[in-house]
Amino acid sequence: MPLPDDEQFPQLNPQITHKKSYIGNGTTERGKPSGRRSERYTIRSVFFKTKSLCLRHTWLIPLALILHAVSLYIVNPVPSNPLAAGIFLSYPLPQEAGSDAPIHYGKGRRDFAFVGFYTIVLTFTRELFMQRIIKPFAVMCGIKSKAKQNRFMEQCYTAIYVSIFGPFGTYVMSQTPIWYFDTAGMYEGFPHKTHHAVFKTYYLLQAAYWTQQMVVLLFMLEKPRKDFRELVAHYVITLALIWLSYWFHFTYMGIAVYITMDISEFFLAYIAFALLSALQAVNLFWWLYICRIAYRFVVTKTGIDERSESENEVEPNEKSIKPYGINSNANDTPKVLVNGEYPSTLDQATTVKSTGSIISRMKHEKED
Repeated sequence: MPLPDDEQFPQLNPQITHKKSYIGNGTTERGKPSGRRSERYTIRSVFFKTKSLCLRHTWLIPLALILHAVSLYIVNPVPSNPLAAGIFLSYPLPQEAGSDAPIHYGKGRRDFAFVGFYTIVLTFTRELFMQRIIKPFAVMCGIKSKAKQNRFMEQCYTAIYVSIFGPFGTYVMSQTPIWYFDTAGMYEGFPHKTHHAVFKTYYLLQAAYWTQQMVVLLFMLEKPRKDFRELVAHYVITLALIWLSYWFHFTYMGIAVYITMDISEFFLAYIAFALLSALQAVNLFWWLYICRIAYRFVVTKTGIDERSESENEVEPNEKSIKPYGINSNANDTPKVLVNGEYPSTLDQATTVKSTGSIISRMKHEKED
């Protein structure tokens, strides 16, 4: 135990020596960092807080990139600004004087910038919708499992996307010679090197969507499926087909494929929900019958189950059917009815035939 006078000699008091060494490492007496250590501590703290915030709200990073790009374009809003290629369509063609035709656009490398920027935009909308709109709705519906919530959010976002781009693509197709999937129009005016603004916007936005799906897959923003490699190959082939069809001017064929895929995705997203809804409707139907039977049993003392027919009941057709041999002669020969009555000649012939057969048998017995 240190003596009171030991404070004047720190080397005699190990506690004071330890305290001084701790203070000598760049901290104050209260244990807070000071000087350069304080700056490093602050920077590290801000970094970890920002990292945690971005992991919890994954839509913040794409939002920051979008705002940064738009801000840099606003500083210098001219077509020569490199960011203009990402925000707006490139390669507009000069319009003839006095012409009311829509402006057509060519194709080039700047279209990659447009697809890249809107890939970030679609990533932002996906994460924002899933975390701020769809996830609270899933919790409200009673979905507690995190895996089921993620699956529910993915399917809902896909349904929302295709429900918007499906009609949009149908409208774009109606403005082209290939309406309604007219294969002859796919080669009309080939090669199609220029397109009007709506057509080009739709085609490149679809390319941005599939690029965004590839990003989600590679960064594993969704839970990897069992067929992960096959799914990666599927996206690679899809993106290759999109860019090759765009570069070699087969866009009329490409838009038909786009619409077909969107419509099928829409039904695939809702098919499980429709089947479960039908099953729930059947359950409600039988539940109403059970409640009705229970009410009659309690109130009117009637215990008849109306959900199924009684096994003792006989069908009307079964009552009119009689076993073979009834209302027939002795040797089970069926009789012919004329106007609902047996003819007398038929009865006599049958009787004679029947009698003759008995007499002949008696003669044979006497001879024996």
